[in-house]
Amino acid sequence: MEAIQNQLSIGKNYIKKILKRDKIEFYGLKPSQLPIAPGVYIIRDKIDDTVLYVGRTLNLQRRIYTNHLQGNLSTARLKKYLIEDSSRSEVVDLNSAKEFLKNQCYVQFIIVENDYKLRGKLECLFTFAFDTYYVEPERGKRN
Repeated sequence: MEAIQNQLSIGKNYIKKILKRDKIEFYGLKPSQLPIAPGVYIIRDKIDDTVLYVGRTLNLQRRIYTNHLQGNLSTARLKKYLIEDSSRSEVVDLNSAKEFLKNQCYVQFIIVENDYKLRGKLECLFTFAFDTYYVEPERGKRN
């Protein structure tokens, strides 16, 4: 039980760390604002701070700017989720999904180098702790 308590304490520190990071808005975002480094990130709605999406990557700049902001539906899962979400009537296609990101979202990230296991664990931890709105479904039959 002590080992679990220790892991929970470490996890809590990572949650505090990402929450202290700058809020980088998608509106006017330039690639140079993001590092070419591995890490974990959260994309949040500016209106109510809901965490919409959590991800991990080997290259934060490419994943956040190139894929999420500029990318198509095959490289930007969040855009796909937004379009498929019937409660978001303002998001109907790729362009309106991009506008939603630019006008209503920001990203926070932490750099996590040389530890793919930690990046994976943090992605799961943040998804759970922040009660993330969009979560990738498992492959196969769903229930």
